[in-house]
Amino acid sequence: MHQRISHLLTKAVAQSETMDLDVSFAADAILAAITPPLYDFQRQSRNFSRERILAGMRRLFIDGLRVHSQQATDTGGKG
Repeated sequence: MHQRISHLLTKAVAQSETMDLDVSFAADAILAAITPPLYDFQRQSRNFSRERILAGMRRLFIDGLRVHSQQATDTGGKG
């Protein structure tokens, strides 16, 4: 799973879809965030809804890594 996530992140960086990042660390962080014990803790102990968890994951790991239009223009990438 780490290898697949790393491959996708490397491809996204190469295509200027994400900011430059430490791919291996980012893959580890994504995997840590999707472990069943964390999900169970957030659902049961924190009473987070599925929607809240998904929105947080999207904000951190999709929107947070995405190159925004102005950044892409400043660096010569696509955005």
